[in-house]
Amino acid sequence: MAEVKMPKFEKSSESVLKLFDEITANLPGERKKMFGYPCLFLNGNMVAGTFGAEIIFRFGADAHESLKAKYMALRDFSPMPGRVSKGSLAAAAIDSNKAILRELLLQALAHAASLAPKVPKARKHKKS
Repeated sequence: MAEVKMPKFEKSSESVLKLFDEITANLPGERKKMFGYPCLFLNGNMVAGTFGAEIIFRFGADAHESLKAKYMALRDFSPMPGRVSKGSLAAAAIDSNKAILRELLLQALAHAASLAPKVPKARKHKKS
């Protein structure tokens, strides 16, 4: 069986990180890293995060297509070719998108608030 190689992911630039910090400032939730990228979580549910030159947002399936139709800046989030992340949309993290990014962030935050809190999974300990 051939070994599957993971692609190398582009790190988010300082300007992307600064923009993410700016639009998430003063919002409820917990900021932590996922796969090395800064993200915002609410009650254990992901709200938004950076990925390379983009900011990704989590939405419910009911809002997914209507948001893509409303905002031309949005696309399906695909961390790897052919692997679309369900319920996630991405937009370029550029200052000219700041108002749209902030609006999307507030909608993603409302979606996360509507979900049941996630209970952390117990970590399995390796036996020595």
